[in-house]
Amino acid sequence: MTSPKYAASPAATNASIALFSAARGAMPLVAMFGQVDRDLIGKGAGQEIDFKSFFGSFVKSVEQVNQPERLPEIVARAFYLA
Repeated sequence: MTSPKYAASPAATNASIALFSAARGAMPLVAMFGQVDRDLIGKGAGQEIDFKSFFGSFVKSVEQVNQPERLPEIVARAFYLA
């Protein structure tokens, strides 16, 4: 299983080819991307990406961590699904 980590939302667009290829090839893959500050989500901030809209049609799951205490649960679920 591969687990790339990318720092900012624009990197997600670059990684989309790898995510699409992994999904089509049934290759387990977990990717984590950065997002704009929570108070800027939904306001058209500079590097904001709606990950569910962008990836939702070809990956198993898209999660956004809005509460830091949920991170372990969401990461565990990601690896379970992969």
